Amino acid sequence: MTSLGSAKDSLLDIRDLTVWFDTPKGKRLALDRVQMTVSRNDALAIVGESGSGKSVLSKAIMSILPKNAHLADEASIEFDGVDMVRSPERTLRAMRGRRIAMIFQDPMTALNPTRSIGAQLCEGMRFHFGLSRKNARSRAVELLRDVGISAPEKRIDQFPHELSGGMRQRVVIAMAISCEPELLIADEATTALDVTVQTEILELIRSLRRSREMALILITHDLGVAANYTDRIAVMYGGQVLETGSTRMIFQAPIVPYTRALLEAVPRLKDEAHAHLRTIPGRARPFATEERGCHFTERCPRARETCKSDYAAATRAVTGQEYHCWNPSC
Repeated sequence: MTSLGSAKDSLLDIRDLTVWFDTPKGKRLALDRVQMTVSRNDALAIVGESGSGKSVLSKAIMSILPKNAHLADEASIEFDGVDMVRSPERTLRAMRGRRIAMIFQDPMTALNPTRSIGAQLCEGMRFHFGLSRKNARSRAVELLRDVGISAPEKRIDQFPHELSGGMRQRVVIAMAISCEPELLIADEATTALDVTVQTEILELIRSLRRSREMALILITHDLGVAANYTDRIAVMYGGQVLETGSTRMIFQAPIVPYTRALLEAVPRLKDEAHAHLRTIPGRARPFATEERGCHFTERCPRARETCKSDYAAATRAVTGQEYHCWNPSC
């Protein structure tokens, strides 16, 4: 299966990515024939319900999946020409942190509680750039200042438990950008933070992305965040990417029924007080055991028999979106 998106000038090119896990109950699919392209300086949001495969996709890109994960033989993940699936571990270690960096979900657990902030922040720079302890420390202080941490000369010697959740997340961001990566993956980067701090962190990521000319993959449940901080959106369900397009067109003219259902479930200020929230009927599907049709079929009001057995080929809409659907709502 091929995607309509062009790999020309792309920074990240994913093709036919299928990932499954060995479990006590047998084989379970987590990603199913994923196609995705990220260009340089691109800002892409990946949205979908919990269990849709967003975090598994980010770990597959970084090549940090657990040992019980397996990739299909035809799976391809290329980062600027480097094969992230078949390259030796030595090559991948040189890529992680240096060219691809990741902000993990929970700032409360992303840092090692037994090591100082400075020790953790300097580690990547010393490994990738060969900096001395003195130079790495000086650079770490600058990074802490860049991400808005006051008194960085003092904070650098503190331990994670001495910082607030927002400050810890800023430290994690400083670690992620310390080696000036070309692609930053933010996996639910504002989880467990209050609304005010969330906004500060997202504004910080946007500012750093623009000033450092990084590509961004922002994984989020919040469609409002996707609307305000990204240029394109990929909608995932059950391990499949069902629709990809510009942020503006995804919101104005959704094509796949699942995308439309997600948007309709967002509360609106114009709704009457105490109005019932709109929901998607049914439950999010469990992991599949084999490749088949569209995974949203059981909850889709427009499903056909074909949807159950065949996964629709990629189609380009006149509005620019690329989608996989036998019976689109356009």
